[in-house]
Amino acid sequence: MFLILLTISLTGCKKNEISIPPANQVKSIVDYSNNYDTLYFQNIEYILYNPYKKSGNLELKGSMHNHTNNSAPVDGYGSGDPVWVAKKLRDEGNFDFYTFTDHNFITPDPEIGDIIWMGAAIEDTKNGHHICAYNLPTYKYIDKGENLFDILNYYNSIGAFTSVAHPNWKYTYLKAETANKISKLHFMEVLVPNDTKGHRCLDVLRSNGLITFSLGVDDFHYNEEWENPNRYFNKSWIIAFAEEKEKTSIWKSLLSGSFYVTNGPAIKISFNNGILNIKSNTESTVSYISYTLDGIQDTISINYTFDASYNWSNNLLWVRAEVINSNGIAFTQAIHLVED
Repeated sequence: MFLILLTISLTGCKKNEISIPPANQVKSIVDYSNNYDTLYFQNIEYILYNPYKKSGNLELKGSMHNHTNNSAPVDGYGSGDPVWVAKKLRDEGNFDFYTFTDHNFITPDPEIGDIIWMGAAIEDTKNGHHICAYNLPTYKYIDKGENLFDILNYYNSIGAFTSVAHPNWKYTYLKAETANKISKLHFMEVLVPNDTKGHRCLDVLRSNGLITFSLGVDDFHYNEEWENPNRYFNKSWIIAFAEEKEKTSIWKSLLSGSFYVTNGPAIKISFNNGILNIKSNTESTVSYISYTLDGIQDTISINYTFDASYNWSNNLLWVRAEVINSNGIAFTQAIHLVED
């Protein structure tokens, strides 16, 4: 059962706090058993988490890491007025939903039409790590210091949804031994304009039994003085399988993992009767990356295909798919063993 309740958090006018009340915070209780599949091997029951079991019929394009002029104190230049950035996402990027994740600043909803605002968010920017926190209940930034785990615990405690930003960037490189200590994380960025290898860290969490989902983001910054001011625009995104083009419906898809990550390829994903199937209108190489209960990671690739399938076996902990074609690269979420 998936329950989403809405509350309105009203804030007063305080120092360092915007006097505009934030958009409704989504209060979520995710019952992952809603997405469980049961398989049997030699009369032994295996329960799997299938993020695509309850997928909606809409395919909505989302941008979940964007900056505005409110990031200027950190990045040194700012990336545009929030209204201008939002309209650019809507009109030039054809995005269906978005939010702002300014550095150590929570930017309000610019309230433009025909694109869904996903709620107040921030990129909590510290030396060595950046955490994107979504679905915040307030516009007041509270600095919880430099410790990664203190920051994650704080945001999780206030009902935010957390994501590790660009874990392969040299200034925020997430070490495996640090990833091993994370006990709760909703998302991790695996695809950004200059990096397609974020699964290096996310697969560690999955192998520890965490249900954490991959994100593709632009990390939108804009500077007219750059040779290509759009180098961080419309380069990586997510496609959510939602029931409605509406905030709570989209969050339902994201928190369940009913979406995929891409920088170009459009794919169809299904997992039925133990078979993970990937379809594409463009000839592709589909690779299935799996991790066994014995701690062995394996990759099986199928070349020159429009339709590829992979059969779950009784020694797997998780499996995910990667699609490469002339349009770029795409990643599915993982099908994950819950218990056997």
